[in-house]
Amino acid sequence: MGNLSLRGFGIRFVARLCLAAFFLANVLVFDLICADSACAIKAESTKRVSAGKKQAKRKDAKKEQGRRSAKSEKNTKSERGKKAEAARKDSKKDKKGKKERKRAEKPKQDAKPVRNGHEKAEKEQKSAEREESDFEKAMRCSDRGDLKNAVKYFEKAARNGSAEAMFNLGVMYESGQGVKRNPKKAALWYEKAAEAGNVFAELNLGSMCYTGDGIPKNYRKAFELTQKSAIKGEPHAQYNLSGMYFRGHGTDRDLKKAFEWARRSAKAGHPCAQYQLGKMYLHGIGVGKDEKEAFAWFAKACENGFDPACSIRKRQGGR
Repeated sequence: MGNLSLRGFGIRFVARLCLAAFFLANVLVFDLICADSACAIKAESTKRVSAGKKQAKRKDAKKEQGRRSAKSEKNTKSERGKKAEAARKDSKKDKKGKKERKRAEKPKQDAKPVRNGHEKAEKEQKSAEREESDFEKAMRCSDRGDLKNAVKYFEKAARNGSAEAMFNLGVMYESGQGVKRNPKKAALWYEKAAEAGNVFAELNLGSMCYTGDGIPKNYRKAFELTQKSAIKGEPHAQYNLSGMYFRGHGTDRDLKKAFEWARRSAKAGHPCAQYQLGKMYLHGIGVGKDEKEAFAWFAKACENGFDPACSIRKRQGGR
């Protein structure tokens, strides 16, 4: 069973944050009238009485003037009190207005840190975009065939922590694209990408460990890496894992597990796995013999462009 390595892969990341406030007074007037003088005595006594009345009048006038003066002072005090009260009310209104204005201004003051927070987030975003832009530049260079610059930008992105860039660097060093072929460097970058959880780096490094391409063979490590990638659903890794179980490389030989992993890969559309699954059904490897099922899988493999499966179909009369 052959081993497959993924030769090209790119994922583009797109990376990308607010808020609102009165009175009346009465006055009374009094008049006095004097009478007739018929006899002298009466006249004198009348004069005395009249004089007494005049004195009484003057006293009353003084009292009235005093009352009016007191009222005037009282009214003046009252007016002053009213003015003072009005001034106090105005002062309270002004204070209240100032407080309301301050409260209204507070959100504006609070908005500064929010804007500063947005600015910080924007700076972080721009920084992240700059890191990812190296990856984007590498992909554009690769698309137009500028592989030397692709390597340069992949390396920048990889040093900034991009697992996809690490994987692509591994591919380029392994295949000698844009750089001198160097399997050791390829394995190094695959290792870093695999540690970051890149499923394709696990697959390719596992393949290198299996074949010993530029690095020592290590079936056990190859099995562990391939199994990690297969469990994550990578069809190539599932196919390779099936072969390891079939041969007992890096693990105990287990034909049922070999069949199971081949079936998973075949269902995911892997043509080699579809062909292998057909042979397993045809010869009863890890499963009971079933020619009908076998030729159904050969047909699928042929439809997906796997020539050996087409050859079997021809020999069997196009079944």
